[in-house]
Amino acid sequence: MNRAALAATLILAACSHDPSKNGSGGGEGGIVDVAPLRTDWTPEQLKAACEEAQKTCDAKLAKIVAVKDSERTYANTPEAIEQVTTDWSEMVGRASFMKDIHRDEKVRAAATACEEEAGKYAARIASRKDLYLAVKAWQGRGEQVGPQDRRLVELMMRDFHRAGVDLTDEQREKLVSLRSRLAELQTRFSSNLDEDTTSVEMSAEELDGMPQSYIGRLKKAASGKYIVTTKYPDYFPFQENAKSAEARRKLEVAFMNRGARDNIKLLDEAVGLRDEAARLLGYATHADYVTEVRMAKSARNVQQFEDKLESRLKERLAADRQKMSEMKKADTGDGTIRAWDWRYYLNELRKRDYALDDEKIRAYFPADKVMSGMMDVYSRLLGVQFKRVEGAPVWADGVSLYEVRDGGRLLAKFYVDLFPRPGKYGHAAAFGVGPARQLQAGYQIPLTILVVNVTPPADGKVAHLTLNEVEVLFHEFGHVMHGSLTTAKYASISGTNVATDFVEAPSQMLENWVYQPEILKMISSGPKGEAMPQDLIESIQEVVGGDHVLPGGSAIALRRRLRPHDERLRRGLLRLSLERGLCRRHVHPVREGRNPQSEDGTRLSRHHPRQGAQRGSRPVAPQVSRARAERGRLPAADRDREAERVELAAFCRSQNPAARKSCAAGAVCVGNSSGTPSAPRARMNVEGVASDSGAFARLRESVSFRLAVPAGLVLLLQIPIALIDGTIAERRTTRNAAFAEVSATWGGAQQLVGPVLTVPVVEPSANGPETVAPRRFFPRTVSVRGRVDTEVRRRGIFDIPLYVARLHVEGTFAAPVETHSGILWNRASVALGVSDAKTIRAATPISLGDRKLPWEPGVGDAAFLESGVQAAVPFPAPPAGAIPFAFDLTLAGSGRLAVVPAGDETVVTLASAWRDPGFDGASLPVERRIGASGFEATWRTMNLGRGFPASWTNPQEVTRERLAASAMSVSFLSPVDTYRTNERAVKYQLLFLGLTFFAFVLFELLAPLRIHPVQYLLVGFALCLFYLLLLSFSEHFGFTHAYAIAAAVVVVLVTGYVRFVLREGSRALALGGFLAVLYAFLFVLLQIQEYALLVGSIGLFLLLSGVMWFTRHVDWYALGSPPPAAKVSERADLSSAAPWSDGR
Repeated sequence: MNRAALAATLILAACSHDPSKNGSGGGEGGIVDVAPLRTDWTPEQLKAACEEAQKTCDAKLAKIVAVKDSERTYANTPEAIEQVTTDWSEMVGRASFMKDIHRDEKVRAAATACEEEAGKYAARIASRKDLYLAVKAWQGRGEQVGPQDRRLVELMMRDFHRAGVDLTDEQREKLVSLRSRLAELQTRFSSNLDEDTTSVEMSAEELDGMPQSYIGRLKKAASGKYIVTTKYPDYFPFQENAKSAEARRKLEVAFMNRGARDNIKLLDEAVGLRDEAARLLGYATHADYVTEVRMAKSARNVQQFEDKLESRLKERLAADRQKMSEMKKADTGDGTIRAWDWRYYLNELRKRDYALDDEKIRAYFPADKVMSGMMDVYSRLLGVQFKRVEGAPVWADGVSLYEVRDGGRLLAKFYVDLFPRPGKYGHAAAFGVGPARQLQAGYQIPLTILVVNVTPPADGKVAHLTLNEVEVLFHEFGHVMHGSLTTAKYASISGTNVATDFVEAPSQMLENWVYQPEILKMISSGPKGEAMPQDLIESIQEVVGGDHVLPGGSAIALRRRLRPHDERLRRGLLRLSLERGLCRRHVHPVREGRNPQSEDGTRLSRHHPRQGAQRGSRPVAPQVSRARAERGRLPAADRDREAERVELAAFCRSQNPAARKSCAAGAVCVGNSSGTPSAPRARMNVEGVASDSGAFARLRESVSFRLAVPAGLVLLLQIPIALIDGTIAERRTTRNAAFAEVSATWGGAQQLVGPVLTVPVVEPSANGPETVAPRRFFPRTVSVRGRVDTEVRRRGIFDIPLYVARLHVEGTFAAPVETHSGILWNRASVALGVSDAKTIRAATPISLGDRKLPWEPGVGDAAFLESGVQAAVPFPAPPAGAIPFAFDLTLAGSGRLAVVPAGDETVVTLASAWRDPGFDGASLPVERRIGASGFEATWRTMNLGRGFPASWTNPQEVTRERLAASAMSVSFLSPVDTYRTNERAVKYQLLFLGLTFFAFVLFELLAPLRIHPVQYLLVGFALCLFYLLLLSFSEHFGFTHAYAIAAAVVVVLVTGYVRFVLREGSRALALGGFLAVLYAFLFVLLQIQEYALLVGSIGLFLLLSGVMWFTRHVDWYALGSPPPAAKVSERADLSSAAPWSDGR
């Protein structure tokens, strides 16, 4: 046995210790058989099971939290949390695993939803501070426990801290929100790949070079062409054997684009969310957060390791690339190795130099023999036995259930799912769906599902595997053994629940046994049952043991080359999008625009796509069109590179500084087939980009300039705002004109004055004839009681409120104290002032003393009365004592009803069904009641507070103005003056425009993006349009409904447009949410006039505080500056790292 095999044996032995020898493990007390995998779910059953598991877990955790701190033990707190969460995890794990293997699309969709919810729920559990405090309280009791128990608590507390229990409640909720969204993105990302059905139709000519066994199992399309899918058993053999470069290119592009349109967006969002979550926890990057709990311990250690690895691989990769380039040049005249070439020429290289033919090797690897031989190898090494469970229920053909035994003792069970099918998980992985752990009844054995996608059988023949598929099978079976032989006490530390960068170590060592001669003989069987020939084994050995670098090394080199791009992604300097496929191309050798979801996406997925990692498979973005070049003067390869350079340079000039410099670095990578940059072109391209960086360009990129442009646009937008303000005034004038037109015929605002007693008095004169002057008296008491009936009539689009007042007026006049003979009592009269006498609907005769006297039109010489009625009341003799009076009056009016306090004591009581009265005038009601049925109000005033006397002869003492200034009144107008409210709303337009544009500037600076002034203007016009919509809608629907409609349509319009401007839905939703909050804030201000200043100033303070908080770490001086130019040369040097690179 060689050193690798020995090391693997020692590692597995360490991972699978025997608890009976140290007294700390599980396993005593018998075996608890694991339940088989249920696959007969309906979508409804699966959903219900996931929901029930969560409810059960919540209830059990609540009981754990409720335990008193003084009563906490290891069993009822840490161990109980572990077992409860493991029960939940196993339940939802089994259910959600259906998304990876079930045949029913609806069940897979339900399982995907279950997994999304499980991810969110797990994020909430991990950050529950009550659970953390419960465990901490138990720690304070000092209970002694075993080594595994201490390790469980250590990991539990570590994970609590990493889940944010040390954060504030608000920060912790934010972290849970981020991780919940990440769980959703992760599940969708994986499902998009699993559900992808991309295929390419190939003609018989395009299949030239493919073995007949491959062609024989392909389905045919209606066109008669063959359908080649992007599943591994179709893709890898085709790329390695198809002679047509164009056919390989078509399949490569299709393969690399699996799920790309959705997954690029998911990955882009996930990168930002991961970075935000890491920073919230105090880590510089997500990489630092992840590596902290791995053997690497830090992202820096990983970088240093890859640096060393790259230096060791560089020369060997260059030699392979040179050989492949020479082979292609001999075939086509062009030595450029593109992404769809390297697998083919690597295979040709192996055939030529090492006599390795994949199809010849494949003939010796029938699936049944490989499986039985592989189990024989592991059986001999680990001292266990494998038994196939005959008749066990399975979910598809090619699926089998096995038991792992140690003599008569059952250790584990596992399923094997070998062949691809629609909707199945597309990579290769070992899924642990039944955790190993110690229960009260004994040790629960683990259940693992081995999922691979090897070449399926064709036409009823036995399936044969390629050498790479055999290697993958050995690798994944290593994970099965790692999980099956565990005896750890708890699920959290059993099986493959170890550091992520260690979990691959046993499998990677075990997979290398495939290339050992004795192993190759054990797992191979030729057409006649013979083992693989020795010469073929020696050829394989020569490749594996020589200087030749297999695809795994190429993938490592590519990842190293992509590191600067990855770092920029993590810092938010470069975002992923389909629209930016061209700019991404500088870090990928695929001309059509390679999709970085593969490099980062494998880390986003919850699974380990090990088969993809072995083969360097990576999904890619859609095609990017080529620019036209001067094709007549350049060779074919140079024409391609020149076209790409021209297009790339043009694209770069349209980008912001960070993206432009990144593109410039990519342009340097455009070079010749040797991998070194073409100096003249590279220099021209970089200088072409740099030439845009003159004084004006620097000014344009400065923060001050970016702030000044929106500020200038805000001033420019005051022109449409002024026009809208004028429109509001114009509409108010139109409304007032309509009101006046109706009031002129129905009746306007009414003011009641009196009654007034007038008695002529003869005044003697020493120098001339006697004069007769009227002496006027207001009553001593006046009481007005009445009901005001209202109705609303429309004139055009305007509502005009009208009323009819039915009043009863009574009171008393005091007899004048003057008794001289000059008073002409026989010519006395009573006058009643009404603003518009023609609207009097009815008036009963006035009862004055014991007489009833009819009213006559006019008010005589009472100039202080605008209009009204009068009655002659001749007294035969001077009256003695008080003179009572009473009458009823019905008059129509609109807008306002006022009563002048004519008496020394005046009491007015009015009632109406109008629910929104406005009480104004010189005094307010002393009593009032306003409700759904209307209002009732009472005024009481004394003559001491009014501005006119009780009796007078001088007409200057009582005027209309003095009377109006003392009147008590109630208004019957609309509760909300829409035009006045619209004017108030327009006054806040500077706040809306300024804050929205400032948010744009922040996105532009921090994203980074370039937003054109025209785009600012369009958004500004939309914000201005809000006020015009509000005005027009409020005339028809009322202000509240109009405000909601106008705000909603503008928010939707701006959000939808900004989605394309900012190129990311989350940013657009954030801005839309910000606008919605602003509109809600403005609505509140418009409703609370009295507190508008207080609420507005507090709101602005909070807004400013938020901006200062979120930008506290922003280096404003650095925002307008591009990254250092040194990155260009670094990127150029790295461009030659991949074996297929042509310098791009």
